[in-house]
Amino acid sequence: DPDNYWSFYLLGDTYTTLGRYDEAVIELNRAFRLDPENYYGLIAMARLYSLRGETEEAIQYLIRAVDNGYGDYDYVSGSSDLENVREDPRIETILDRLKDGTGNVR
Repeated sequence: DPDNYWSFYLLGDTYTTLGRYDEAVIELNRAFRLDPENYYGLIAMARLYSLRGETEEAIQYLIRAVDNGYGDYDYVSGSSDLENVREDPRIETILDRLKDGTGNVR
């Protein structure tokens, strides 16, 4: 179905898991044409670019994901998929945003 966001998202995310990054970008971009602010796709792109070692792109997608409601502190702080991103000094600001005003994970 050419209008099914989730089909493109899931295919792109699966390609990322398989290490087929070029194909993943194509499918995730198809999903973005349908819903450019969906945080599932944004975090999938952050994951993809982190795994490719493209930290700047990964950080930008991660920021957009958080801006659009993404809130999984444990994934951002602990997933090996985002290891390259965690070396960037901006990650602390992103992690702080994933906590509420009391310092607890939101």
